[in-house]
Amino acid sequence: PLAPCSSSPPNAHLSSRRASSSGASAMEDGRSDAKEASMIELAASLEKVRQIEGGGDGNNVDGNKKLWGLLRLFMACMVSGGIQYGWALQLSLLSPYSQTLGIPHQYVSLTWICGPIAGFVVQPIVGYYSDRCTARMGRRRPFILVGCIIICVSVLLIGFSADIGRALGDTKEHCSVSTGPRWAAAAIYIVGFWFLDFANNTVQGPARAMMADLSG
Repeated sequence: PLAPCSSSPPNAHLSSRRASSSGASAMEDGRSDAKEASMIELAASLEKVRQIEGGGDGNNVDGNKKLWGLLRLFMACMVSGGIQYGWALQLSLLSPYSQTLGIPHQYVSLTWICGPIAGFVVQPIVGYYSDRCTARMGRRRPFILVGCIIICVSVLLIGFSADIGRALGDTKEHCSVSTGPRWAAAAIYIVGFWFLDFANNTVQGPARAMMADLSG
């Protein structure tokens, strides 16, 4: 009789499969660990490059940002300082100058009514639209720029109101010899005065808001 063929037991096949699968998973884990380690090394190298380009560490970068922020805040404060020069011009010089143009003293006070009107009307409107402005140059800068241009034009109108009035028909030569009213010069002066007051209020609100934005 023929001898039965020898065959490996089924448990041997199962154990060999388990061994091969565990070896493959171990190799896969090793590859993933090596990949993760290389990514960590790459991130560390990039961070070192950033620190070298930024001056060695992040302290210099933070210091430059703080210095630039203080400089921007100082420039914004200079805008408010210029507005105070405009108010000083109005309060100290314009009442005497209006009397040299022949405006009666009792009517000079009527020119100052523009101050409360401008403060009551202009600043809330400008503040409302400034908070919602989406211009590329910022929320506050467009209003500050337009207000500064109007201030410059207003100061020129006030300063040359006598000359403009003479060109429009006033007969007096200049302020020092004026003995009567010069209505054209007075009208130019009042227009410039009102525009100056409205422009000061236009700039003042956004300038204060910009200082608050930069300081926060």
